[in-house]
Amino acid sequence: MFFGNGTVDPIVGIKASYAFEAFRLASWANVRAPLYENRFGYQGPTQITGGLGVDTGFGLETWRFLLQPEIYHETPATWAGEPARNSGRTDLIAAAGVYWLPSADWTVHLLAKVPWTVRAEGGQLRMPFVGLLGVTYAFNLWQPSP
Repeated sequence: MFFGNGTVDPIVGIKASYAFEAFRLASWANVRAPLYENRFGYQGPTQITGGLGVDTGFGLETWRFLLQPEIYHETPATWAGEPARNSGRTDLIAAAGVYWLPSADWTVHLLAKVPWTVRAEGGQLRMPFVGLLGVTYAFNLWQPSP
């Protein structure tokens, strides 16, 4: 587990959704790609994630409920060009969550993610459950012209 690797790792993502009357379909994907080794010869893994979900409020205005399968793929990290031990994995994950929208700008969410499969290089990773709690504030950087 690293809390940063001392390099610039660009992240690119895309999200698309389509709202039906009773529910919304959403898909997303992200790629994080380290560009070079740090001063110790470490280069982090390329990470590719994506999901396809459905959410609904069940008629409630300030609540949304989400179900979505996700995929996570991570290439092996390297040390001086050599693959790192127990590095690299592919996971299929079941995700479920609840979102509270107290206003148009704020969202509070709680997510649970449970792996269906975890295929780790070296087989050392065990991940029974991941929980996430988050708060989001959305704002406009500029106002549209009248």
